[in-house]
Amino acid sequence: MLNQAKAVSIAERVSRVTQSGERWREINRLHATLGDGREFAEALEFLGGEASLGTTDVANSLAASFTRPFRPGRFSNGAYGVLYTARKHRTANKERAYWIGKSFSPATSESYKIRLQLISCMVRGHAKDVRGLLSQFPWLIDDDYTQCRALAMVAKAKGLHCLITPSARDRPKGTTVPIFEVSSVSQGRQDGVVIFTIHAGLSTTFRTQFT
Repeated sequence: MLNQAKAVSIAERVSRVTQSGERWREINRLHATLGDGREFAEALEFLGGEASLGTTDVANSLAASFTRPFRPGRFSNGAYGVLYTARKHRTANKERAYWIGKSFSPATSESYKIRLQLISCMVRGHAKDVRGLLSQFPWLIDDDYTQCRALAMVAKAKGLHCLITPSARDRPKGTTVPIFEVSSVSQGRQDGVVIFTIHAGLSTTFRTQFT
């Protein structure tokens, strides 16, 4: 498949919605302890649903994706690190909104607000653009990641720094950029915060506050 894709030299700023591992662990601990309902919603508000998250170490946040243990995802089975980014902040928001909505199940009368960091970085290096091959290879946005992971393995073996891929959650024009090499990442910065509201039985919504 990669032989059919357009080879490009990439040098652009890409976006990512993220949170420190420590913050995620605290949120997950509260969820496991309190379950779904008003107590958990109140705990999230106390943690800073609408309050400041404090100092952000963007460099460490970007490097975390390449630090063991690696998290499995669309383009990795957990054997190596991938930094998942998007060309537009809205695409990054929609990708995160989809997954964060699957992590919690608020009661009908409740909604949860979770505040995450919007960061960006420069990515430079050799890439292949596979977006034009989606009609031939619909698994590029499928929820079964088997073939995407196989594609990434080939890309890494060929020395590619990243891929330019269609977004599964921001259709039809959203573009994601999974990055395989930490050496291709630089100039990280915090661009703002994104407040996600998780509703019972509805899609997760979000709003962005730029710094």
